[in-house]
Amino acid sequence: MNSDNTLVGGRTMDYGPFGWMETFDPQYQPFTSDAYGNFTFIRQPTAMQVNLRTLASSAFEPLLKHVAKSHDVDVHPFIDELHKIVEEEYLQKFMEHYTEVQREKLGLSMFVGSSDDELWSSLMRVMSNAPCDFTIFFRELANVDTNMAPKEAYGVIARSLSSPMMGNDEKNAITTEWEAWLERYLQRLQGNSFSPEERRQVMNRTNPKYVLRNWMGTLAYEEAEEGRFELVEELQRVLSDPYNEQTEAVAARWYQPTPQWARQLPGVTFFSCSS
Repeated sequence: MNSDNTLVGGRTMDYGPFGWMETFDPQYQPFTSDAYGNFTFIRQPTAMQVNLRTLASSAFEPLLKHVAKSHDVDVHPFIDELHKIVEEEYLQKFMEHYTEVQREKLGLSMFVGSSDDELWSSLMRVMSNAPCDFTIFFRELANVDTNMAPKEAYGVIARSLSSPMMGNDEKNAITTEWEAWLERYLQRLQGNSFSPEERRQVMNRTNPKYVLRNWMGTLAYEEAEEGRFELVEELQRVLSDPYNEQTEAVAARWYQPTPQWARQLPGVTFFSCSS
């Protein structure tokens, strides 16, 4: 999302260029036109606040002034309330929702203040240090059992990780970092009131298994350009039920990280913005 394509209702209306963050990178943005990184993944909350400020100043403030003048009342209290919504209440509401998202993605029955904030923040740091598929990681994390040792848990989430061009020492350091975080997570789950099955259900209804990855869309539209729509229809069926496991054949084909051929392909990993 950037700051020129959000509807008044809060939905993003412009999907060109569209970019799905596959490998986790807080600075990810697919637009070659965003040289300053204003619309990176980590800055999405700020991008939305910019949208709200623009909406408030260009639409609501003139409307309030017009109504106040026609009724001969002081407009300033209303303008102050509008600014409070944009500058304070938006951030409060965002953080409330974001905390709930964090809780469900980690499968926790409740989110405990600073300790769980740090658990989440440390996860983001570990994920930033090595290529990690954002979608696959959280889906596989649901399969980590509370009785596992950190090394065994690492084996479960390992399919979401990749380590291109790394030496053995660097790979070992990353493995150690992951096992340390998983140890913290497993300890945290000991105080979780969810049963293992309840936790898995919460996580799997929050963390999709299938998402419209850029390379999937590329395969579909290239075939569609040739008049063949079977792949478009197949992806529509798969993505209509993103949270369920589906068949082994579907998983083998579509529950995959970006294939090698697509990792540096223009139009898949980065885009120009024509809007």
